Amino acid sequence: MATKNMESNGAPIGMRLCIEASLPNQIHQTSGYEVVGVSAWGDMHTSVCYSVRDKFIQEFGAKFNADGLFDSLSDARLAAEMNNNADGGAVGDAFWFPVRISQADSMVEGNS
Repeated sequence: MATKNMESNGAPIGMRLCIEASLPNQIHQTSGYEVVGVSAWGDMHTSVCYSVRDKFIQEFGAKFNADGLFDSLSDARLAAEMNNNADGGAVGDAFWFPVRISQADSMVEGNS
């Protein structure tokens, strides 16, 4: 697989390449964004696991959509940064990064 220069989203480059390699070619509907934390031993968590969403709202006015996801990538990036730089160390001793939650073409209603 050829690599290319990519705009940083905070994800470790190896993980990002793996994620991008597994994506379907056509993504037509973005549902929103979330932050995912991965610990050194491979456990994964979202912002819901550590009840930090109220802090996101208080600190930078994060907005969530009807699906409970961040409305914007910029909010998810700020949330990941906040979790990575929390007082006393990263939340849950994990590395946090933003992810886009999307539906592939075959999953969007009306497409088959």
